[in-house]
Amino acid sequence: YDGDWQEGEMTGSGVATYSNGAVYTGLFSNGKRQGEGTMRYTNGAETSGTWINGALEGGVADTPKEATTESPDQN
Repeated sequence: YDGDWQEGEMTGSGVATYSNGAVYTGLFSNGKRQGEGTMRYTNGAETSGTWINGALEGGVADTPKEATTESPDQN
């Protein structure tokens, strides 16, 4: 994770790289994805939108043909 920390948790703007290679760029709160952000997967797919408590609540998915997405680790 490259970004701000508060009391040992990811907070504010940052970039998190997960063990499966997925990269999330956006806002964090209390160590979870929270607010506007984009998740990019190793297969070229990406999802952008509003994240609440670590989950995408509304947004747009751009998935290349024949691609599948795998959720990043929840640390």
